[in-house]
Parts: sequence; structure tokens; C-alpha cells
Amino acid sequence: MRREWTRHRRNKLPLALVALVGMMLIATVVVHGIQHRALAEAQAHWQQTSDELWASQPDRHPHRVAHYGHVVVRPQPALSFMAPGVTAHVGNYLFLEAHRQNSSSIRAAAVAPATLKLGFPSPVGLLLTFWPLLLIVLGYSAFSHEWESGRLFWLASMGVSAWRLALGKAAVFAGYTLAVLAAVGLTGAFWLGFHGQLDGAALTGLAAQLTVLGGYNGGWIVLILFVSFHSRDSNQSLYRLLALWLLLVVLVPRLAGEVARFQYPTPDRATFETALAEAVHAVGDAHNPNDPYFSDFRAQTLARYGVDSIDALPVNWNGLVMVEGERITSELFQEHFGRITAQFEGQDRCLGWFSWVSPVLAVRQICQTVAGTDRGGSAHFEAAAEAFRFALIQKLNHLHGHEIKRENDRGQKVSARHWRDMALFDYQPPPPQTPDARFLAGGLVWLVLAALMLAGFRRKEVLR
Repeated sequence: MRREWTRHRRNKLPLALVALVGMMLIATVVVHGIQHRALAEAQAHWQQTSDELWASQPDRHPHRVAHYGHVVVRPQPALSFMAPGVTAHVGNYLFLEAHRQNSSSIRAAAVAPATLKLGFPSPVGLLLTFWPLLLIVLGYSAFSHEWESGRLFWLASMGVSAWRLALGKAAVFAGYTLAVLAAVGLTGAFWLGFHGQLDGAALTGLAAQLTVLGGYNGGWIVLILFVSFHSRDSNQSLYRLLALWLLLVVLVPRLAGEVARFQYPTPDRATFETALAEAVHAVGDAHNPNDPYFSDFRAQTLARYGVDSIDALPVNWNGLVMVEGERITSELFQEHFGRITAQFEGQDRCLGWFSWVSPVLAVRQICQTVAGTDRGGSAHFEAAAEAFRFALIQKLNHLHGHEIKRENDRGQKVSARHWRDMALFDYQPPPPQTPDARFLAGGLVWLVLAALMLAGFRRKEVLR
């Protein structure tokens, strides 16, 4: 190890490259931290503005309030600056209104994890893709050059085993990796602390991300040394390693995305909304007095209240229709969106199996899950927002039915105190989630293969 370190220090190029890439990674953390803070401040401003606009509405008809709508914001997860995940694709804002579920997840090309090939440029993305490439540049000739110069035979004659040589060389590259990870971790912790987000959960999540990334790049170090040892010259070693990098980091993730999307296709937003509108129309049309469904609903309502006409109802029939229409729309949306969710889950399963081949898929998904920026985190927010939307609209529909008379329905208003007293959206993020077992297994396969390659040096003899 001492000899390897001395050689790298004398050359100076490896240290310069590591320092340059390290500064680039630190700059990436800083830039993402600044963006994270700016977005958080903008979100807080617009959420407050939306809440104030909602509360400042004058006396008006409840159905107008339902269509006036309300904007809700998903707070940025503390570690989103490390792994933005799907956040950059699905956004953080939702507009809530009557009769419509504005889920940002109904955009297959943007949301499906199958389409997130190399990931959004971020500290995690760079450590997944660029750092292994730098390790290849630094280490492709670690053994092959020694073969060419004959130094390996000289070292072997002095009793130095291939195992000791491999450990020494691996320790140097591991030192570079640990130094960069430490710099990224300290910079990230500083930003979390500076913005008041450095709690136990954030610190644990950051440490988990860096540990996983360290294991991933440790596997690359072993692979680089293994290929270099078994190559007849440095050129062959470099070509082999670049081919492996291209395969594992670029081609397999892209192929996995295409296969997942082909096996589990999802519609675009226009197709989804068209299918949903057709399903709602198939159930019934509240504006058609002869519609079979709402004719039955009217008969059931009259029987429940013991009257023979909607004019004799103690409540506003129009409000009851709004309540029933919202229930139908919401149920059909959940049914149709559930099918899309099942397709997304199928894509996740497909990518999970591919992660056994490409560790990039496994590590990326694990880091996103730890950060709360994976598809599951976005889905949790949208489910909470939809539950809030449905409850809010039904409260307004209840006001329509009980505070507005059917005669001159549209010309009436209710007091603004009703919506001022309504609870506003208060999103509570879920606790840290455990990554999917398939991705954990994919990462474990990578580590086991690396351990087997490293153990193989124990049985290697310096012979040609």
C-alpha cells in the first residue's frame, strides 16, 4: 500500500484528478443545496399565498368555491438535494378542485421509473456514473502495466503475493473514494444544518446513502483490479473496463427501462382522462333528467326522505346530486388510477430484476427511497392530497345541499366563514421506507461478486 501511495503521489496526476472531481462533486452538492433552499422558500411563499387567497374569498355560492380550487404543495424532502429522484419530473404542486383529480402521476413518460435512465444530474447520479469512470482511468493499468514492465515477477520473487498487491492497490483507490464521500457527506451535513434540517433522520439517511455508494464504488475498484490482472496489456484492460462501464452504467439501465415500459405500458394524461370521462358518462349524466342512474338515485332519495317530489325535499336536490357526482367521479378515478399504479409497480418489479445485472439500478433506487424522492414518496403525497380534496369538496357540496335553496340556486350565497373555518392541507410525510427487496438483493449480488473476485486473488500466482 505504501508503495502504491508513493507512486500515485509522485505522479501527481491521480491526485489532481481526484481533487478536481471532488471539487466538482462538492460544487454539485452546493448548487443543489441552493436550489433546494430556493425551492423550499418559494413553496412556503406560494402555499401561504394560496391559503390566504382561499380564506379571503367573499360570500359566494359553495359550488363556485369548489371550482375556485386550492393549491397544495409537497414540502421538499431534506435529502432531495442528494437524489432528486422523480421530483424533478412530477413536480411539487397540485391544484385541487371539484370533479377533477389533477394527479401529476398521470404522465407515463415523466413519472414511470422506467424512463429515468441515468438519473437527474445530482451528487448521487455523479457518484453512480462518473466516479467509476474516473476509477477506471486511474486503475486500468494497476496490474497490466506491472505485467508489461516485469515488476510483478520481481515482486513475486521477493515473496509478495497477488493478494497483498491487490489489497494495497485497492486500499489506495478506496482511500480516494472515501475522501470524496467524506467531502460530499460533510458538505451535505453542513447544508442540512445551515437550513435547520439536520435531525437524526436526515443524518441517518445521508449516512445510509454514502454507505451504499461506498459499497457500490468498492465493487468497481475490485472489478477494475480483477480485469487489469487478467489483461495481457494496458490497452486491453482499458477497452474491457470501458465496455463494462458502458454495459452496466448505460446500456443495461436503458434496456431495463425500455423492457419495463414495453411489458407494463401506461397511458398518457389525455388518454387517461378520456377513458375516465367515458366511464363517468357510462354511469350516469346528472344533467339529464331521464338518465337511468340518476332517476334511480332520485327515487331512492325521495323514498328516504318520505316525499314525492324533489321540490318537497328538506334539502337542495342539486347539492345532493353534487355529492353523488363527486363520489362517482372519485371512485372511478381511484379505479382507473389503480390500474396505472399497478403498471408502475410492475415496472418497479422489472427494474428490480434487472438490478441483479446492473448495480446502478439498485443503488439509485435505494438512494431515492432513503431520500423519499422515489415514486412511492410522490404517490403518498398525491394520495393525501386527493383525500383532502375529496373531503373538502364534499363539505362544500354539503353546504350546497343544506344552506342553498333550490329556487334561484345560482343566485344565492353563503357566508365566507364556512371556508375560513375549514382546515387547510397539512401534509405529513411518511416515515423512512425500506427499499424494495429486489433492489436490495441486486445490490447484494454486486457486493458478493466483488467479494468473490477479491477472494480470487488469494489463489492467484504471478505467472505468465
